[in-house]
Amino acid sequence: MPLLDTSVEPPNLFPTGFPIRQSLLVLLNILPEVMIHHMLVPLFPFMTMTLMSRSDDIAGVSAAKSNYAYYAGLLQSAYFFPSIFMTVVWGCISDRAGRKPVLLCGVVGYGLGAMLLGMSTDYGVAMLALIVCGLFAANAAVAKCMMGELSLTDEARAFGYSVYGVAYGAAGIVGSALGGLLGDPALFAGSSFLQQRPYFAACALGVVLAVAAASSNCLFLKETINATWTYDSAVPSTQEALQRRPASSSLVVFDGDAASENGLGCSCKSHGRVQLPIPTPIPVPVPTAVPGGNGCRSLKNTIKFVVLRLIRVARRLSMVIGSLLASRPGAIVGPTVPVILYATYALCNSIYGTSLPVLIAAAPHQGGFGLGPREAGVAMTTLGIAKLCAKLFFYPLQRRFGTLSVYQIGCALLVPAALIPPLFGSSSLWPSLLVSAVLIGIGEGLLYVSAIVMVTHFARPEHLGAVHGVAGCLVSLARTLGPYVAGLAWQRSALSGQTWIVFTLVSLSAFAGLVLVRKIDTKASDAGTTDTKAFDI
Repeated sequence: MPLLDTSVEPPNLFPTGFPIRQSLLVLLNILPEVMIHHMLVPLFPFMTMTLMSRSDDIAGVSAAKSNYAYYAGLLQSAYFFPSIFMTVVWGCISDRAGRKPVLLCGVVGYGLGAMLLGMSTDYGVAMLALIVCGLFAANAAVAKCMMGELSLTDEARAFGYSVYGVAYGAAGIVGSALGGLLGDPALFAGSSFLQQRPYFAACALGVVLAVAAASSNCLFLKETINATWTYDSAVPSTQEALQRRPASSSLVVFDGDAASENGLGCSCKSHGRVQLPIPTPIPVPVPTAVPGGNGCRSLKNTIKFVVLRLIRVARRLSMVIGSLLASRPGAIVGPTVPVILYATYALCNSIYGTSLPVLIAAAPHQGGFGLGPREAGVAMTTLGIAKLCAKLFFYPLQRRFGTLSVYQIGCALLVPAALIPPLFGSSSLWPSLLVSAVLIGIGEGLLYVSAIVMVTHFARPEHLGAVHGVAGCLVSLARTLGPYVAGLAWQRSALSGQTWIVFTLVSLSAFAGLVLVRKIDTKASDAGTTDTKAFDI
């Protein structure tokens, strides 16, 4: 008799329907964007000081060097401003042309922008380079769509987004640490080129990552739009799973007592809390193009062709807006509230991410701590580590408490944690910085993953890319306004010695998210849910 019973299969480390290799390739395509941005976050105040010291009188920059916090915020806003428009554009393009080519365009364009930034010695050129990066900074939104499409069960989707968040957080940790180290002036001794461009090393590393990501995209990454390949013989492909869906709305049971069909031919466990029907995608007639004869169109046919194209775009936009504003039958809300909650997280993240490095870099007479890039990198790395730990534990927390409860926990942590450095930093510098960074990191990690899970869940399948594009648009708007508002508020509050005012904006934004997420619980109660304490998505 054998010592081990070989008939018992070992437990799976990953949920059914989760493709490991393809998921890793998707994550590799967002690595340049995440790494470059996080390397630059602790360097923005010091980068601004260097650029302003070498720039001519651009909009009064050289005459107002004490306002570097304001111009550091402008640099970050210049990066996020194009994303307000381009994220939704890239999302819609990915719905039509596929996720893979859009990811490839993103890494190539982002790499070119990083190269231009690394070579710049002028404030205006640096702002232009960041705008170029922002034009192609949509890979994160497209990758979220791809991760959702790769996962064939709700359990695999929650796990996949948890892995996405962990990878994003790990890249942020490494990026923040490398940004502080590569921006240390001690490394540039004896090199006039690097002394004039203390951010070149970070940008050069980002370009290398972009080349590696583009190569993996071309060679190994598979398309998920109209995909026919399968992950496992027991798991249907995406196309087969959609074909199995009944003509009527199929039922997804989240967190209940028994296993039930989720509409994709797979089963998942639930505890009887919420039952959400997923509507069958409604086919919308699309006008066809009017071909011209022998490669030439008459004026009449050309006008008709343009009108039909405009109608096609208008119908597409109306479908997306309708899915955002209209609630699904039996569901709690459409994706509108989750998208707003996602933007709320982004606003908190951008304001705190701008204010903390400025607080560290500012001179004591300006209300700061007077530290260098290395210390700023340590604080941001600590925040990244805490955020990574929160994303690691999101999956079990989400299964235990539900997504909305996890979001509430994140908001509750941000409200007091943002005020710790300005209030207690003068007496306890490093304890206040580290405690605040840890609490903020945990809160942001929980908010981030729970927000993208909610956005993906409430979006119609045929509008998934467009809804994530709209979400990315609002997130980019929040991240454009956040650094600008933070820099402006810092300059005004530093004059009066009340630097805690800018950090109050983080607490107020988190409190607003805490209030807004409760609206979903109220809707759940109205829908006949017996348990409004937690809502599992």
